[in-house]
Amino acid sequence: NSQGFRFLINLAKFGTETIEIVRAATPEDVTLDRLQFDGSSGGTEMMHALIWARETLSEAMARCQQIPGYNEERAPAPLVVFLSDGANQGPDIREAADALKAMTFAGANIAVVAAGIGMEPKDFSIMERIASRSSLAANIQPEELAQFLATVGATVLAGGGPETITASRS
Repeated sequence: NSQGFRFLINLAKFGTETIEIVRAATPEDVTLDRLQFDGSSGGTEMMHALIWARETLSEAMARCQQIPGYNEERAPAPLVVFLSDGANQGPDIREAADALKAMTFAGANIAVVAAGIGMEPKDFSIMERIASRSSLAANIQPEELAQFLATVGATVLAGGGPETITASRS
């Protein structure tokens, strides 16, 4: 039933290129065996991944707006979680990051959480640039990733808005 979903998922992995895994999919349409991340995608080129995130989020929001009786104010707010393993090796990300953060939903800007996974502290400023506010930028160790995602997910499922999410800044 296309009207039975509460939220949609966009998921991609990126390296030298952005590789789409799912676009505007319901949770039950996400096949877990497609979620294989092995670190073999080349360099870390963030700009195209940020552009992809904005385009697919726009598409998912448009799909939701087509549902009869859809009420944006009562719907869960979109959340973008941007994970990276290192420093940007591609074009400057400022314009793409700003365009993503400028997207609005129910009159407010969307939340963008940006987490470096074991990245060098000198590269942390790029996560701060991508995050919608500094408290949503984090540098986590690989073994902390599952807990980080569980914390973000629990906040979203509990109905917490973007203002209630705080990423660990370790």
